[in-house]
Amino acid sequence: MSQTYEKRLGKCCKNKAALKKVNKRLAELEKLLQAAFERAVLGAGDSDNAGTPDIFISYAQKYEAEKQELTQKAAELPRSIKQQSQTENDVNIFIALMKKYSNITELDRATAVELIDYITVSAKTTLPREIVIHYNLLGDVE
Repeated sequence: MSQTYEKRLGKCCKNKAALKKVNKRLAELEKLLQAAFERAVLGAGDSDNAGTPDIFISYAQKYEAEKQELTQKAAELPRSIKQQSQTENDVNIFIALMKKYSNITELDRATAVELIDYITVSAKTTLPREIVIHYNLLGDVE
């Protein structure tokens, strides 16, 4: 396995762990905001808690800012995980195709259709011309 593939696989696992951590923290923030609100409301009449509403507002603003940031991150991570999983799947399929065709002696039409999406050749008339092969599942290779 290539190092790039292993890095992508590791990144996918890290993103899954990060998503789990973000969701756990969002639940904690919800509890903290609720507890702080209840303390501020219940303690509003106490003379011992004269500064409590100001403290509540300060912490509530910090918690809300963190909550918004984590909510955005929680929305982005599943897309990233899905994309990385698709890339991993595409690489596995391409590796299986390469193993299947590793011992071919000539390229026939059926093999080319299975491996190659399309080929572009530059329009310039001087040599050498640029040729780019766009493989199925993998993208372009010059």
